[in-house]
Amino acid sequence: MPPDAPLTVPRMLGADWCPDCRRSKALLERLGVAYEYVDLEVEPDRYAEVETISGGRSIPTILFPEGDHLVEPDDATLEARIHLDVPDVPGPEEAGIAAELADGEQESDHLCFIEPETT
Repeated sequence: MPPDAPLTVPRMLGADWCPDCRRSKALLERLGVAYEYVDLEVEPDRYAEVETISGGRSIPTILFPEGDHLVEPDDATLEARIHLDVPDVPGPEEAGIAAELADGEQESDHLCFIEPETT
């Protein structure tokens, strides 16, 4: 879908190599949320969309049809945002969702940032 097309489902801009992107995709899929995925490795020109929203190249960047967005959300933040639109989505306990972090790790230890190309 083109970047200027009206959203009917959340749009996630990310890359398959990014652990935060994989985690957010997995959460959306476990919750049964339909979404559009833009792989920035396949469509690098879409980085401009990320930069406009976040002022940088932080991913995942997730846009919602209502006009708001999240940048590098942790699971709890993304799930809370999804519950605004789909209140009957099961909570993390019912869905069996648990963070897969090593002892002492924080989700923020795994943030993804892509350096702009310099030419």
